[in-house]
This record gives sequence, structure tokens and C-alpha cells, in this order.
Amino acid sequence: MSRRRTRAKTRLQNSAGANFNRESNRRIALVGGVHRCLGSHLARRELRITLREWHRRIPDYRLAPGLQLHYPMGHDRPRFCHSAVSIRDDGDGSRSLDAKMIDGPLLTEADDNWHEHSQHWWETETTWWSFNHPERKMGGWLYTQALGVQQTCNGGAWVWDDSSSGALYEARHHGLPFADRGDLRNCTFPNGNRVEMLEPLMKYHTIYSDPGNFEADLIHEGIMPPHSHPVGAWPFWATRHFDQPMHVIGTILLYGEEIPIDCYSVRDRSWGPRPAGPTPPDKKLPHGTLPRPNPPIRAKDPHSVGYVFGTQDPREAFLAFTDPWLRVDGRMSDDLDTGFLLRDGVYSPLVAGFRTTELAPDTRFIRKIHLEASDALGRDLVADGELVARHGTEGPSGTGTFHWTWCLGWGEDQTYAPAEWLNALDSAPTG
Repeated sequence: MSRRRTRAKTRLQNSAGANFNRESNRRIALVGGVHRCLGSHLARRELRITLREWHRRIPDYRLAPGLQLHYPMGHDRPRFCHSAVSIRDDGDGSRSLDAKMIDGPLLTEADDNWHEHSQHWWETETTWWSFNHPERKMGGWLYTQALGVQQTCNGGAWVWDDSSSGALYEARHHGLPFADRGDLRNCTFPNGNRVEMLEPLMKYHTIYSDPGNFEADLIHEGIMPPHSHPVGAWPFWATRHFDQPMHVIGTILLYGEEIPIDCYSVRDRSWGPRPAGPTPPDKKLPHGTLPRPNPPIRAKDPHSVGYVFGTQDPREAFLAFTDPWLRVDGRMSDDLDTGFLLRDGVYSPLVAGFRTTELAPDTRFIRKIHLEASDALGRDLVADGELVARHGTEGPSGTGTFHWTWCLGWGEDQTYAPAEWLNALDSAPTG
């Protein structure tokens, strides 16, 4: 069965031929769901022995000085984070070697504040905080977009559950004046949000105020440092971005009802040009003004992204970016771009994988998600999610429960793609 799936003509052109330059090469050489090669167990044991002996003999190692980490930008191929190491003389006759697997640029305390920006009309910096209440099948966001050149602010707050009413609360502001941004580490926004940094890169206090309708008073504390999105990788190939799983505690007040919050969820930040419409002619910059990486081939088609995560506790979490993509020649894929796996307290970036989605026949919302991936340590992730609450009356995404490895946690999916692409990728059984 595994061999037949790997060579399926519906997935691969000339599936029986050897083509070392094949694109969208979604083979399952060692593992695929319940189908597993017996040799995979031996390969993992050999890898564990190798890593154990390595760290027993060389327990202290670091990156080679001046090393430039390289992350391939190509789409449809497994992503690998490359690192190199240098032998260090410790002065006592022994030698040690220092290396770390880094999946993107390092973040510092300065990244809690605003970043310098160009004069691009659509320079945008965001701060996004999510929370949930699994027992009530409830989710929520506090979100702000600050446009530095336009000196405006967008965003607000959202709360939803599994009811048919769409969002229980939604305030989506646009174009609010925001000339004096102040310090992002203690900032009040005109859209009702306020953010205060309590511990650099790890702990924050968020407040939202719309008296009589919705208020929030929450503490977000990271269960690990932020995961830095690799520069050049889709979808943030020309900007910066990071994600961080958080423990969230506090209260929300929804139309007079006080609801305690004690959950695990995610925050993210991004900064850089994010066009959301035409640029006024007098605001356009001369071509070549901004240094930008070469766009991936993927960038010539409409934008799309799959953003899925789940968290069980402070030691177990995952997050993945995928790219639902229907090419003009009819080929389809929803392959991994980046992400991370936190397993038993050990973090590693995801380097390869794919996602499948199943749409509800009536609403065409995503109801089930299947994700298979592997990380830089050789660990496998197989996650299945069932979305039970939606982000509103439009769009395919939502929140729900996720099972992965031995874990069960609450999670979320945000998928943005043309409807015809999602319909083509629908894995729901027919007939």
C-alpha cells in the first residue's frame, strides 16, 4: 500500500520514472500515517546512538565564528537548517565543539520594541495574542497592526465559540490615527488594546477595553523562547516574523459575564512591508530602493498560507506553516514551509512535511486537519485536529482539539487561500 501511494499517478507525473529534479516530491519513504517501513525504527535507533555518543564525548560545542546560516528558499523541497561547527581547544588537552541548530535570525530584547522601518507605504508591524477556553469551545484574539509610514492603526479584538452566530464579539478597526507610537514595551493603542512587557521576550500583560461589551486582562508567559521564522521562507519571505507558545491566565468580561482564562495558546509578531492595496502614486519608491531577497517561485501566484498549532502543556507543543497551492498546470500541494516541535521540553525546527484538510460539505469550512512533519532532530510529528469553533461566518478556519504523539491539546488553524484551491485540496471522502 505504501509503495503504491508513493508512486500514485494522481500525485506524481511519470511516477514510475527516476527524476532527481522532480518538483513536489511527496514520497513516504520511511513513514506515512499507519504505514511504516520497518527500517525506520533501525534508522532512528542509529540516530539516537549517534547523538548520545556525540554528546557524551563532546558535550560543549558552539557555532563556528562568523558562520552564515543558510536556509534554502525553494518551494516543494524538504527544508533543512544548515549549521557548521568549530573545534575549540579548552586548554586542558581536550577539545570541544559548539553548534546550535538555528531556524532563523536570533531575537534580542530589542525585538520587544518597535523596529526601524523604510519609507515603504505599507510598512506594517503587528502584535497578535490569542487565548481560548476549551470547555466552552471558545477562542479569542487581541490584534494590532501599526502602519509606520501611514501613521495609522488597525485591528482590535475577536471572541467566538461553536455557536452559529459567528463571532460573539468582533471589533475590527481600520485607519485609526496613530502618529505617536511611543514605546511598544508599554503601549496603549487606539483600537482598545494595551501591551506591557514584563520580562523580555517571555512575559507580557495585555488589556483590552470596550466597557459593557468586551474586556480582557491577561498575562501571557512563554513556555519557550520565540521561534524565529527563517528569512526567505514562505510566507514571510521578505519580512520578519516569530511565533511563541504561551501560558495565558487572567479574566475576560463578555457582555457582563466574567470568564476565567487558564490556557495554552500562541502569540506572534511580524514587521516589514505588507501591501494591502494599491500604493498612492506619490508614495511609490524608486525601483531598487529597498534591498529584498529574490522572491521564491511561489510568489508569482496568489497568496495563501496554512497556520496550524496545538499545545498540551509547558513541554508539548507544535506549530506549522504550510502552503496550500494549486498551480496553473493543475498540480496541488500543501507542503510545510517552517514551524517547530516542542517535545518533552526539547525544541527543534520542523524541516519537512505536508498537511491535508477536509472541508465540511455544507459550510466548506475546514473541519479536519492532518499534519505529518519531521524536525531537525529527526523526530516525527503526526497531528490530527478537529475544528469545532469558527472564527466567524466567513473563511475556512477555526479552533479545536489536536492529537499528536501521546498528546491532546487545544489548537487553532488559520488558512487563507482562494476557495477553488481549498476545494481542490479537499480530502473529504466522496460518495
